[in-house]
Amino acid sequence: MNPVSGKPTPWALLKIWSLVPGHESAPGELWCGTIPGGLFHSTDGGDSWNLNRPLWDREERCQWFGGGENFAGIHSLCVPSTPRD
Repeated sequence: MNPVSGKPTPWALLKIWSLVPGHESAPGELWCGTIPGGLFHSTDGGDSWNLNRPLWDREERCQWFGGGENFAGIHSLCVPSTPRD
């Protein structure tokens, strides 16, 4: 539930807020921040994506707000300094 609007957080992507390439040694790697606050990772140039479930499933997620939207979003991404295994 969104604490500001009182509406439930949707399980559907509303907006891509940020999209950044991954580590330079991992061609095709992309990271994507969305509204509502989802973090996605792709290793095949965006053909497929994996949701970062530990972040999505955080208990305090229902308290996230801000960013000028009705739902919290992930808008600033810092990619790992080494490629993911």
